[in-house]
Formats: sequence, structure tokens, C-alpha cells
Amino acid sequence: SRVIKDIFTQYPNIEQTIIKQRKSLTSDITAFIERGKTEGIIDHKYDSQMILESIQSQIIFYIKQYPSQYKSKIKDSISMLVYGIVKR
Repeated sequence: SRVIKDIFTQYPNIEQTIIKQRKSLTSDITAFIERGKTEGIIDHKYDSQMILESIQSQIIFYIKQYPSQYKSKIKDSISMLVYGIVKR
């Protein structure tokens, strides 16, 4: 949004802090996914970054489209991502 851009322009240290925190969080989540692969919980054929991006896109979508229901929507969509939609 315009307000956020103005804040980042006037206070560049805030933007740098946010970027640093995001990189740290992304690294931690990617390491968690990689650990799941190592332990045989997550299939090795899936790229860790793609898994993370899929989860992030679901979160962003539901927060924007269903702000009052985003928690349940995110929970259901991530469950679907993890367990799949194909009946086995």
C-alpha cells in the first residue's frame, strides 16, 4: 500500500529489519521442511522452496479474500496440501 511505501521511504531501517526477519523465518521454515524430508515424512521429489511458496500463497489468498474466516480456510487448505486430494 501507499502508506507502507511512504514508511519504508522515510524509515529505511524498518524495511531492512522486515526483510532480515523474513529471510530468517524463510530459512527456518525451509530447514524444517528439509528435516521432514530427511526423516522420511515429506517426499524428496518436492522442492522445499515450492512447498513454502505454496503455503505462503494460500495464506495470502485467504487473508485477502476471507478475512473473517482466514484461520479455518488456511487450516483446511494446508491440510489438503499435506494430505492431498486423491483418495488412496
